[in-house]
Amino acid sequence: MVGDGFGKWISSILRFLSALLVLSLILLLFINVIMRYFFHYAWPWAEEITLFGLVWMVFLGIPVLTFRNNHIRIDLIKNVLSRALFTKVELFIGVFEVFVAVLSTYYGFILVKKVAVAKQISPAAHWPVWVVSLAMPLGFLMVVPMAIISKLRLYHVWKHGLEAKEVKAEDSDYYRL
Repeated sequence: MVGDGFGKWISSILRFLSALLVLSLILLLFINVIMRYFFHYAWPWAEEITLFGLVWMVFLGIPVLTFRNNHIRIDLIKNVLSRALFTKVELFIGVFEVFVAVLSTYYGFILVKKVAVAKQISPAAHWPVWVVSLAMPLGFLMVVPMAIISKLRLYHVWKHGLEAKEVKAEDSDYYRL
C-alpha cells in the first residue's frame, strides 16, 4: 500500500535505535551499580543520562506506534459505531493527529532554539539541554509522515471494502481495524 515501504524502513530504524539505546542505558546503569557497591564510587551523571535516554526512547517510539496504529485508545467509540462510520471518524482523527504533530514540531523547535540560546546545561552530565529537548520536535516531525501513511492505509482498506481478515498477514501488524 502507499508509503508502506518507507514507513516500515523508518520504523525499523527507530526500533533499532531504541533497542540500542535501551542496551546502552542498561549497561551504563549496571556498571554504575557495580562501581557503587564494589568501589564505593558512582558516576554522578549516570542517572541523568539515563533520564535523557528514556526521553529520547519515548519520542522515537511515538512514530513507530503511529505507523502501526498501536497507540492506547478507548474502544467505546469503536464498539458503538458501525465500521463505515468508525472509519470516517478514524480518518478525521488522523487529520487532527497530523495537525497536532505539525504544531508540536513547530513549537518544539522554538523551544529547542530558546534552550540553545540560553545555553542551558544539565547539572550532572554537563550536556546541553537542547540535546534532550530536540527529541520532541524530531519525534513529532517523524509522526507526520507515519500518520499520513497509516491513514492512507486505513482509507485503502475502507475504500476497497476489505475486512480485517482480508488484509495480508504481513500488513496485519501495521494496521488493525
